[in-house]
Amino acid sequence: MAVSQLGALRRCLRYLPSWTEAAPRRRVGINDPTSGSVLLRVRVRAPGLESQMPSSALGSRASGAAELANNVVGPLHAVLTRELPREAYPLLKAIHAPTSAQVVYVSTPITSGPGYLRWRAANRHASDAELEAAKKAIIRSNIAAVAPLIESIPHALGGVDVIDPTALADVPGWHQADYHRFWCEVLICHVDRVLFADGWASSVGCSVEFAVSALCRLPMHDSHMESLSLGRGLDLLDDAIVEIEAAGGDASMQKSVIATLARL
Repeated sequence: MAVSQLGALRRCLRYLPSWTEAAPRRRVGINDPTSGSVLLRVRVRAPGLESQMPSSALGSRASGAAELANNVVGPLHAVLTRELPREAYPLLKAIHAPTSAQVVYVSTPITSGPGYLRWRAANRHASDAELEAAKKAIIRSNIAAVAPLIESIPHALGGVDVIDPTALADVPGWHQADYHRFWCEVLICHVDRVLFADGWASSVGCSVEFAVSALCRLPMHDSHMESLSLGRGLDLLDDAIVEIEAAGGDASMQKSVIATLARL
């Protein structure tokens, strides 16, 4: 694994202990795989797998999303059947070393979300350069907005391991669909619960993650740590479709998720 990828994963996957005033957050270091040391304190969710897996085992597990795709329609099917990029395998392999804590994934808008829709509605004729500059500002704003929620998780949910996707740096050569596919695999293999930040339904990536979480029967929570039911999630997606299309955006992924999950 390249040094830049190790650094990205180090920032991305955090261990958050039970909260107390005197106990600051700890991060488990990510070391070079050749050293043989533990890379990350996260429990492997898939039954029957050892916590330290050879690359061949990862290759067999990478079919998890493809199996889910048997019950999926539309653009969501394309994400779940997409081949994992080769850079994903060492990242997935680094998630091992079991703990007694549950693993919570935070699903949050990064490149899109309500802020992007507001900008798009007000700038329908923006140039490519203006769009690129706006996206960088939107990403910074989205990451800053969700940070307090991520910091609050240990207090609200007790001792848990938290996966924060906003901290993953850009992986050279990856397209947006590669990130979607990678986080799908993380949800399938490593996550016990999913927490959805405000505005998630207007994000393509979060909509995909909602679908995978529902198909995997993972417990889901909203930003207030309340249970997020399938029905409520579908209602939020319905509302988001109206907002996306009003802003001139493409809501095909949200429609694909609804079409898939309405059959459950």
